[in-house]
Amino acid sequence: MHAWRSALLRWLADSRAVRNGWFPQSLKPAYCFFDNTQVDKDGILAPHIAQTLDRMRQVPIVLAVQDTTEFNLSHLQATERLGRGTGNHEQGFMMPSLLAITPRGLPLACLG
Repeated sequence: MHAWRSALLRWLADSRAVRNGWFPQSLKPAYCFFDNTQVDKDGILAPHIAQTLDRMRQVPIVLAVQDTTEFNLSHLQATERLGRGTGNHEQGFMMPSLLAITPRGLPLACLG
């Protein structure tokens, strides 16, 4: 089982929405999708990667700009054991990203 799925299942187990009975049913299509053996990350990303490379080939210079965003979810009750941000008491996560842009600032794609 992927680490992200395990974390999601732990979160759902503690979620007030689960105890109220509406959240699991709304996630059933997502579980079916991710459990399908014909679905894989590479197949989902392949068209995006091809289009990204095509856009990048159309300009002479591409800048790769990196940023890290912190998501603070401390105000949500269902975020116990989610993880820590940069603060000692914050529940959340860090998300690094890499954006391909032209020197004039035209966004081409999110690279990662």
